[in-house]
Amino acid sequence: MPCLRRLMLTMFFCLLATSAFAGGSALWITSSTQLLSGPGATGQVGDILLSNNEISVVITAINHPFGYANTGGCIVDAAPSPELQDTFGQLYVYLDDDWPRQANYAQLSIVDDGAGGSPARVRAQGVDSGNPAISIITDYILADGAAEVTITSTLTNGSGFPVNDYELGDAFQWDGCEIFAPGYGFNVSGTTFQKWIAGAWGTQAYGYFGDGATMWGPSGNGWSDINISSVNIGPGDQAQYTRYLHVGSGGVASVASRAHDIAELPIGTLSGSVTRNDNGLPLTEATVDVYDASGSLYTQIITDAAGEGGVTLIPGNWRLVANASTFSSVEQWYTVNLDGTTPFTFLMVEGENTGSYALGDTLTVIQRPLLNIPTIVQSGSSFTINCQADPATTGWAATLQHGLNEVFLNVNSATYNAATTWWDLEVQVPNVDLHALYNLRVTAGGGLDDTTQNAVQVIESEHQDFYFLHITDTHLPTHLFYDNNASVTDTSEVVDLRAIIQDTELINPAFVLHTGDLINEGELEDFEQRRYYSRSQQILGEFSVPVYLIAGNHDIGGWNDTPPSAGTARRDWWRFYGWQILNDPPAGAPLHTQNYSFDYAGVHFTALEAYDNYDMWRSSIYGAESFTSAQMNWLGDDLATASGSSARVLFYHYDFSSQLNLSNLGADMALWGHIHQNEGSLSSPPYNLATDQVCDGGRNYRLIRVHDGILDPRPTLNAGSVGQTLRADYSPSNYGAADSVTATITNNHPENFQHGRLVFNMPKLEGNGSQVVATPAVDGGTLVQIDNTGATSLWTVDVDIVAQGTTVVTAYFTAPSGIPAAPSASLVMHPGFPNPFNPSTTLSYYLPREGHVRVAIIDLRGREIMLLVDEIQAPGEQSIRWNGLDRAGQRVPSGTYMAQVRAGGKVRTTKITLAK
Repeated sequence: MPCLRRLMLTMFFCLLATSAFAGGSALWITSSTQLLSGPGATGQVGDILLSNNEISVVITAINHPFGYANTGGCIVDAAPSPELQDTFGQLYVYLDDDWPRQANYAQLSIVDDGAGGSPARVRAQGVDSGNPAISIITDYILADGAAEVTITSTLTNGSGFPVNDYELGDAFQWDGCEIFAPGYGFNVSGTTFQKWIAGAWGTQAYGYFGDGATMWGPSGNGWSDINISSVNIGPGDQAQYTRYLHVGSGGVASVASRAHDIAELPIGTLSGSVTRNDNGLPLTEATVDVYDASGSLYTQIITDAAGEGGVTLIPGNWRLVANASTFSSVEQWYTVNLDGTTPFTFLMVEGENTGSYALGDTLTVIQRPLLNIPTIVQSGSSFTINCQADPATTGWAATLQHGLNEVFLNVNSATYNAATTWWDLEVQVPNVDLHALYNLRVTAGGGLDDTTQNAVQVIESEHQDFYFLHITDTHLPTHLFYDNNASVTDTSEVVDLRAIIQDTELINPAFVLHTGDLINEGELEDFEQRRYYSRSQQILGEFSVPVYLIAGNHDIGGWNDTPPSAGTARRDWWRFYGWQILNDPPAGAPLHTQNYSFDYAGVHFTALEAYDNYDMWRSSIYGAESFTSAQMNWLGDDLATASGSSARVLFYHYDFSSQLNLSNLGADMALWGHIHQNEGSLSSPPYNLATDQVCDGGRNYRLIRVHDGILDPRPTLNAGSVGQTLRADYSPSNYGAADSVTATITNNHPENFQHGRLVFNMPKLEGNGSQVVATPAVDGGTLVQIDNTGATSLWTVDVDIVAQGTTVVTAYFTAPSGIPAAPSASLVMHPGFPNPFNPSTTLSYYLPREGHVRVAIIDLRGREIMLLVDEIQAPGEQSIRWNGLDRAGQRVPSGTYMAQVRAGGKVRTTKITLAK
C-alpha cells in the first residue's frame, strides 16, 4: 500500500478514535416541533429521534407500526441536518428471504443518549416473526459527524434445533425515491447483486451497504428486499450482522463515496465542474453519469450551486456523460489514479441533445483479427494480420496490449496481396508470462497507427478437452423499434447480454460463437446519434474470452420504414465489423459477403453471412434471401480444405432458403438462431441446432463440449436474473485491499465447468529491509498466473466448478518467512496474517526476554473467547495459529476480534477480522 494511502488510513482511524465517537444524541420525541418534515415524514410524538450535525433519523415507538412493519422499532424518517426534509419511506429487518418475515419488537429503549460523548445508541428487542425461538436485538448507533446510522442486529437461537441457510437483511419502502444500484443504474427491478444500493430524490440520496460484502435481493416498484449474509445458527448460538443507512446530497455519488470509505477500498477522487460554454456560468443540478470500463452505470454526480461535484472511485478508466436541461450531452473519458485527484470539466452548449454515446472503432487499417473475428494463438507461435494500406507502405510493426502489459511482436514478413488489396503480416508471438485476451496495435510509416480491441487471445496451449458457448439474437440495445419513443432510453437487451457475460466470466469457455441479430436495427448508428453499432462494440468488449460474430438479418438486412437510406445497415456493418472491400471487391477478395473460418484443437469452424434483404439493396447481388451462389462456392472450398479436421462446425444466423444440407457438405454441426427457440436433436451428428434467444429476458446460451474432436452439444442453459444461476461472492471485497479473499461460487446449472476461472484482486506486497515477501497461495483452485503491472496484483485461478453446488476458493499470502527485527527491549504484537482471514490466521509476536506468556482472543465486548498460549516461552519471535474457534470448539461468528499478548507486565493487541 502506498505511503500516502497508509497515512490517510491512519488519519481516518485516528479520527474514529477521537471526534467521530464524540456522540450524536438520542431522545424521545415529546413535541411536534421535533419531528422531521418533507414528503416522506411519518414520525409521531412518542417516537425516538437520533440526530447529530449531519443527519436526523426517526425510529418508531413499539405501538407505532408503520407500513409493512409488524411493530415499531424501525426507521421511518431520515433526513440531512439542518434541512430535515425526509423523502425516505422505511427500513425494517427482513429475514430468511421470506417476506413478510421480519423482527417483531416488544421493547424499545435508549441505551446511550450520547450526552457523555459516546455514540448515541437506541435498542429494539424482539423475536423473529417466523420463529419466536430466535430472539433479535437491533441497535441503531449514531456518532457525531457521521452521515450514516450503523445498524447491528444480534440473533440468538433459543431453540434446540439448528437454523441453516438463514438469510439476514432489511426490507425497504423507498417512498418517492428512485432506486439505484451500481452496474444496474436507475429504476432497478428484479434480483440484483451489488455492494450498495441507493434511493435518490433530486439531489438527496439514501445509501445502504454492509462492510463491503456483496448484497443480493429483489427490488420492485418502490421497494427492495436486501440480504446481507446467509448464516447457520446452532442451538444457543448467535449471529450478528452490521449495515449502514447513509443520508447524503449531491446525488448517489455521496453513497458511492461513503461505501468506498467503509469498505476501506483503494480509491482515487474525481472532482470537477459543469458550466455553460457561452458565459462560463455554473450549471446547478446538472448530472454527470459515471460509467465503468465495461459500460455499466456505476454512479451519478449532481452538481451543486457552484456547478461542482465529485466522487471517489476505484482506480481505472471511467466514462463520464454530462447532461443538463436544454443542453447537449457531453462525454469524456477520465483515468482515476490511486490516492490522486482527477479533475473534470464540462462546457455545455445549449441546443438539441445530440446523444451521449461516443463513436466506436471504425475499421481503418486492421481488417483481421478484429473484436468480432479474433485470433487464438499459442505463446511462441505465429499468426497473420490482414491490413488495408497503400501498396507502398513500409515500416510495419505490431504489439499486443492488455492493461499495462505490452508485448512486441516480431514481424517475420510483410507482403502486399494484389488479389485482395490487403497486406498480409506474418508475426511471431514471444513466450509470454501473461496469457490473456489482448488488444492488437499495428503501426507503419507515414503515421499509420491502428488498434483493435480484444483481437488476439494468447494461450499456453489448446485443450483437446474443451468447451465453447453459442449465443444468438441479442438485439442490442433494445428490441423496441425506432418509432417507439421508449427505444431512445431503453437498454433492456444490454442487461440481458450482461447476464450472459457474467456467467461466461466464470465458465471461461475457449470462445463464444454469436450467430447474429447482434443489434435490433442496423440502420441506427448515425440516425439521431443512436450509435447502435458503436454501443454493441463496447458491450462485446466486456467479454474476457474471444467472441466470433457473424451478421444476421437485423444487422444488415435494412428496413424500408426506417428513415436511413437502403443499404445503410450493411454499409455500417462494414464500418465497424468489416470489410470495406466488400463494397467493390477486387479479384481474389471475398465476394460481397463476409465469411470466414478458423481452427481450434483440430476442429474447423466456418462462419457464413446470412440475411433477409429487407430493403432490397443491390438485389442483383444479394437477391431477396441468402445465401448467394458465391457464398455456397466459397463454403464448399472452405470445407474441402478442412477435410482432415476431427469435426467441422458451421455457424450462421439462419438458412432462409433451405440451401444447406449438412450431410452432403460433410459438416458435423450447424449452430444458428433467428427463430428465438431451441430446435434440433442432441442425439447424434450431424447436429442441426437452433439456440433460444438472449433478448427479451431469455438470457439463453448453449454449451458445446468437445472431447478429442468429438462434439457433445448440451441442452440450453439460462442465465436467469444476474447471479441467479451462477455467481461468485467474494469475502471480503475483491478490490485489492485484503491479503486473504475467499470466493464462493454458487452454480445452479446442471453442468460442471472444469475450466472455470476466477480473477482475484490482491495487494502488491513488496519487500522492505529485512522483511521477506509473503508467498501467494490458493486453496480450492490452481493459481496459473499473476499480473503485477497495475496498482494491485491480479491472480488468475483455474477452478473446477461443480454442478448444482458450491465451490469455495481462497487466495491468500502465506506467512512471511522473515519478520522485521523488533526493538530488543519491547514486547511487539505483529499484525495477524492473513487479515481479514478465513478460516485461520497466524499471530506473531516478539518477546524481549524469557517469561510467562498469555495469548488470547478477545471479542469487542471485552470477553476472552479463546486462550491460545499460557506458558513460559523463550525470547525472540513466536507465532501461533488461530482457527476461528472458541473455547467450546465452536466456530465464532464473522466479525472483528482483538488478539492480545501479555508478557513481562506488558500488553499488546492487534485487530483481526474473520470474514465469511
